Amino acid sequence: MLNGYSSRQQRKSLCLGAVIGIAVTAFCLLNSTHDWLRFAENLVQRTWMDRYYATYRQQASEQYISSSAALLDRSFTEKVVLVVFDDSSLRSGLRWPISRSLYAELVRKLKIAGAKTIAFDIIFSGPSQDSRSDKTLQQVFADPAVIVPYGLLGRETSIGRGLLYPPLVSTWSEQDRQRRLGFTMEVADPIDKRVRLAVLKVTPPSHISDAPHYSLTVTALAHFLDISPQQVLERCSKKLETADITLAGSPYAFTAAVGRIAYCGSDLTSGTLEAAAETKPAPESELDITSGTIGHSVRQQPPSKLAHSNVPPISDYLQVWPVQEILSVPDADLPGLFGVSINPANGRETPNQVLALVGVNVPGGYDIKMSDVGSISGVSIHANILWNLMQGTFLKDYSTQLSSGIFIITLAFLAALLATYCEIKWAGSLFLLLCGGYWYLGYQLMYAQYFSQGGIIIPVFAPWLGAAASFSAITLRNILVERTAKQTMHNALADVLPVPDIEDWVNNRGLEIGAKERDLTILFSDIRGYTDLSETLKPTDITEMLNTYHEAMGSIFERYGGIIFDYQGDAQMVVFGLAPASQPNHAAAAVKAAAAMVLRLEQLRHEWKAQKRPVFECGIGVCTGAVALGVIGSKYRKQICAIGDPTNTSARMQGKSKELNSPVLMTESTYKAAGNGIDAFFIQSVSVKGKRAPLKVYGVDLAKMSERLRQDDLHLDERSVSMLLISLVQVNPGQEERQVTALQNICNSCTAHNSGWAVFLGDTYSCTFASVFGCSGQESENSAIKAYHTALEILEKYYRLPASEPDSLFITLHGGWVSVRENREKDAGLCSIQGEAWQTLQDLHQKCQRLPSDFIATETVLPALGEDVCAQVISTYKVPRKKQTLAIYAVKPKAVQHAKKAGQISFS
Repeated sequence: MLNGYSSRQQRKSLCLGAVIGIAVTAFCLLNSTHDWLRFAENLVQRTWMDRYYATYRQQASEQYISSSAALLDRSFTEKVVLVVFDDSSLRSGLRWPISRSLYAELVRKLKIAGAKTIAFDIIFSGPSQDSRSDKTLQQVFADPAVIVPYGLLGRETSIGRGLLYPPLVSTWSEQDRQRRLGFTMEVADPIDKRVRLAVLKVTPPSHISDAPHYSLTVTALAHFLDISPQQVLERCSKKLETADITLAGSPYAFTAAVGRIAYCGSDLTSGTLEAAAETKPAPESELDITSGTIGHSVRQQPPSKLAHSNVPPISDYLQVWPVQEILSVPDADLPGLFGVSINPANGRETPNQVLALVGVNVPGGYDIKMSDVGSISGVSIHANILWNLMQGTFLKDYSTQLSSGIFIITLAFLAALLATYCEIKWAGSLFLLLCGGYWYLGYQLMYAQYFSQGGIIIPVFAPWLGAAASFSAITLRNILVERTAKQTMHNALADVLPVPDIEDWVNNRGLEIGAKERDLTILFSDIRGYTDLSETLKPTDITEMLNTYHEAMGSIFERYGGIIFDYQGDAQMVVFGLAPASQPNHAAAAVKAAAAMVLRLEQLRHEWKAQKRPVFECGIGVCTGAVALGVIGSKYRKQICAIGDPTNTSARMQGKSKELNSPVLMTESTYKAAGNGIDAFFIQSVSVKGKRAPLKVYGVDLAKMSERLRQDDLHLDERSVSMLLISLVQVNPGQEERQVTALQNICNSCTAHNSGWAVFLGDTYSCTFASVFGCSGQESENSAIKAYHTALEILEKYYRLPASEPDSLFITLHGGWVSVRENREKDAGLCSIQGEAWQTLQDLHQKCQRLPSDFIATETVLPALGEDVCAQVISTYKVPRKKQTLAIYAVKPKAVQHAKKAGQISFS
């Protein structure tokens, strides 16, 4: 699975991954309060909870419902009782708000039943319509067992207690206020409005001389256990966090101790929601608490569609008593109503002492909030917080701490390791496995001991973001490096591998040892007297001479489809029949190449003699037959070769060329295979080494072959030309007459400037012309100017046509080296061309027709046009298979009038 990158490349990739991990960490920490980032993190945590409760629903059975010890500790489930105003209270005729005089009876009965602490989750923010009820409630609150809620207010020198009608606690001592008053504040996430944090303690700044304030649940539990509120918090101090919070009326920041609530299921079902749809009670008071910097405080909200409705809520593990049932129980039946305990010493039963939470649990009511387990009542939230306090099950949250940077950098570095050391085809799968494994790790940390010790929340989305950024950047870099290396290797192999289909050899088959039989023609050539010549020249001069010779011969081989398999100093082995240019008659192509080599060497000899340089002759042998084409060698070195009798025989023929005084010798197999495509004659039968029978040897008639080559389509002269490609598209029906006129104007303009027609294509929709300037005996230096003037004239005439469609004419001007064959038997210098520049022109013309110009020109011709040309760069074009990018210029239509006024061209 290890890739083949160098150590230097791997170090660079790891450094890149580390830098990206640090950058993503800094980004996430600086933007941790942004909505989209927190929303994504909350969404991941919701998937954890969805998966957990989906698994729980599959495994749940009646024993979990009937036995609270299955999930929650018995010390909690037997000591907490919920006394609620619910939908059954509505059906029994009880109306909200309950008459305050009834609370006296309710508290009295709860104490008889065994309630040691009675905590109200009901805000009494104002007077009632009956002043006698207020006095009754004042007497109720005077009971030492009652805990009363309030809302926090900020003041200059203290923390105020708001949302509490002062006369109700006017008789309380300061000690009572400290022990029996608790604030209510649950913090909802500002993104999805779900209650996740419980505010347990608020401490004023050091310059404010005021004692800390504790929440209703902390105060109630401290009262029930006969310990201080601070001792309650110390039981789960490792799970709590601190945060700054602001209070209305004070400019100072207050320090809050908060806990991430671990929830059981929701206590509201879709059935109870429907039952209460038409019986929404009026609030005792509408809670409105100032929001803090750690989140948004909660207003009572109508419930939305319930989630996790099949998961038992915390109320299934506690005793839940509707208010009207408690009020209707006779006093004689109240002792032991919440359970009894048996003294093992004397066997006596004693009523259980419980902590009673009194609140509202009516679906559709005003004390309904949203949580990760769905719609939930305020009193159930307090019950969940009590469970978290008693068993220490608050969730430890690392998703918003600075330590989350460790998770981001760690996951980013692991992703960098995968992208650096694994192959791309494996790295992607392993990366997905890494991200999935990290998600599962977070899931296990949060829920493995959820009901016994709570869980640990680690950030997931931010580390995923860092890992994805690191992995993607390194993978992209590796792909680009690999592509560059592959292209470099491809280019290098194209220079040394003697095969035209390099892609097939390298990508598909590879250089596997083995061969297949092919019918090919082998050409061997050698410089005569090379040994004597090398003694009289310097090594550098010999090298320069050989390079000149091989360059000239190489262009001939390329023209006729010969593939150079081997250089042996002055000798070379060439195979015909592999490249398309030598197919299907590779024997004739090889003989033509041999004749062209002799003729080309004769030209070089004249040039070298004029330069007073040494000259030489060559000998060539050609043989056709079946050879084994493939790879030979070992694991240490491999080579593509063509092995067989034709290879040996062609070498023997080359050796006999001097003896028979013929520069080119071919075997009978080549002569017969070439057929009428060559001019050859029989010389004699000769005996060669390794052959039992003499071979019939043929020579080449160079005079006749010279004329044949001159007229042959494959005899192309290399020239620097300029080319115009013109497309005339019929846009609208009924424009045939205008189109015919436009075609005639194009033909006349090109003929007037002595261009050579290379292509003419026509159909019912469009006509395409390719006009070549620089052939037909013209000076190549003026070819770009002539092409430019021709284009201007075509544009001028086209614009003058009636009902002209500007987008229907498109002209491309490009220049370069091509191979040109002149057809001298016809007028107007008709010619055929081939070469890379010609192919580039066609590609440009096709791909650039969407550009905002009728006339485009490349940088290859623009310098020759002078400074008067009105053109600007509008695009670039990368030439395929070459490390070259051409700038594309738009020649603006107004250049037509500009050129006309400047006298550069006169229109007929």
